[in-house]
Amino acid sequence: MESQDKLDFAGTPSPMRRFSRTLSFQIGVAIAVFLALILASTFFVIQTKGKDEFVEQAQKLNEGVGQNIILKLRERLSRAESL
Repeated sequence: MESQDKLDFAGTPSPMRRFSRTLSFQIGVAIAVFLALILASTFFVIQTKGKDEFVEQAQKLNEGVGQNIILKLRERLSRAESL
């Protein structure tokens, strides 16, 4: 009797093992792996190519702001000279 109980227990997979074989669990794991790959590739691209692009855009913005400041200072200077 005792050996029969061990066989029944050993032949039945645990609830966790049964859940890991379900389609919903496998799809969930596949989605998680897919999202991890997307995040890793995005991070890699940002660190390699995106950094240069970001520096270039920041430089353009700084130059634009500098030109705007120069124009406003020239306007104030011309107003001050006209007084």
